[in-house]
Amino acid sequence: MSEISSDGNEPNSNRYISVPKAMQLIPKQFTGNPAELREFIQNVEAAYEAVEPANYSLLFKFVYAKIGGEAKTELLARTHVNNWEQAKAVLEENYSVRKTLYYYAHKAFNSKQRPNETVSQLGAQMVTMCGYLQRAARKHMEDLA
Repeated sequence: MSEISSDGNEPNSNRYISVPKAMQLIPKQFTGNPAELREFIQNVEAAYEAVEPANYSLLFKFVYAKIGGEAKTELLARTHVNNWEQAKAVLEENYSVRKTLYYYAHKAFNSKQRPNETVSQLGAQMVTMCGYLQRAARKHMEDLA
């Protein structure tokens, strides 16, 4: 994305991308589906890393436009949402999956193949469950720190 100058430093003009280009990192609109929240947040944060800090307020306007449906209604009901960190806190408060590490561990360890369920379907379920378990474990460790 950028060239390194002869002194080893990156020139500022090549370090960041424009806001419209950064918005390409956020392909989908978030409408309130908890299963899509983590991906949306990761995409938005990648866009913020790619944009010059002076353009954060403009980027937030574009990000805000990528939020729709029930999630947009939640944000509109709040008067203190003026930047990404505030919007992210509202989205996480309302749409993050709040199940605990113990819930996912129990569910993973007690999973069984149901009648008429293929092994590949069970495997896909277990991959999803292990992803949830991993995120819950990471969150649990962060809470302990």
